[in-house]
Amino acid sequence: MDGQQNFVYYQYLIVIILILISGCIPIAPNSTDKVPAPHVILDNPCQLPCWYHITPSKTTTVEAENVLQQLEFVDSYSIKKEFQKTPYRILLNWTSKHPYNVHGQILVQDGVVERLWIEGKLGLVLADIVDRYGPPEAYKVDFGPPATITQWKYIVFYPKYGAAFEAYQQAPMTKEDGLIYAEADIWRLSLLSAFTLEAMITRMFGTYPPAWRLYRWHGFDPLPTPTPSGDH
Repeated sequence: MDGQQNFVYYQYLIVIILILISGCIPIAPNSTDKVPAPHVILDNPCQLPCWYHITPSKTTTVEAENVLQQLEFVDSYSIKKEFQKTPYRILLNWTSKHPYNVHGQILVQDGVVERLWIEGKLGLVLADIVDRYGPPEAYKVDFGPPATITQWKYIVFYPKYGAAFEAYQQAPMTKEDGLIYAEADIWRLSLLSAFTLEAMITRMFGTYPPAWRLYRWHGFDPLPTPTPSGDH
C-alpha cells in the first residue's frame, strides 16, 4: 500500500471512529423539555396569606401587576385590569398557561391588595390541605353549585394564614349534619389579611340563617358506605 493509499485509508478510519464515538455522546435535552412549572399553591415561596410575594394589606397595585407578569404559570397576555366605581377599586384578573387550568383575581382598594383568590383544577383534596397547614379553626357547609342534594361545598378557614379553602364533595347528607370528608376536591383558595378573616369568623359563629353557621373542626368523617342496589 503506497503513501496515497495509506492517507486515504487513515482518513476513512478516522471517520468511522468519529461516527462510533458520536453514538456514545449523550444527546442534550430538547429545549422544549422543561422542568415542571411550580404548583400554584404547594410551591408558594412565602407563607400564607402571602402568595408568590403578593400579600393582602401590604402589596401595592404596581407590585401585584409586576409579580403576575413574572409568574411562570400565568399567561401574561391574559392579565386584565378592571375598574369599579362603587366603591372604587381595581380588579386584576388572570388566567394560567397550558397545561394549567386555573385562573384568579386580585382585588385592590386604596392602592393596596385587599384580597385575592385562585380557583380551578388544583389537583388537591381537603386531606392535602390539612396535612400541609394543620386542622382549620372552623368550616362551613353549603349546597353546590350545582345546587343538588348530593353536591356539597365546604369552606375551611385558617385565620392564622388569612386563608379560606373551598372544596366540593358528592355525598348524601343534610346541611345540618356538619359532615366533612377528606376526599373533597379543592377548588378555590381565598386570601385576605389574617385580622380581617379572624373578625369575619368571629361574626359568623352562631349566626343565622343556618347557611352561615360555622362548625368547629372535629376531624374528617368517614364517607358513607354505598348501599348495594339490590338491598332494601
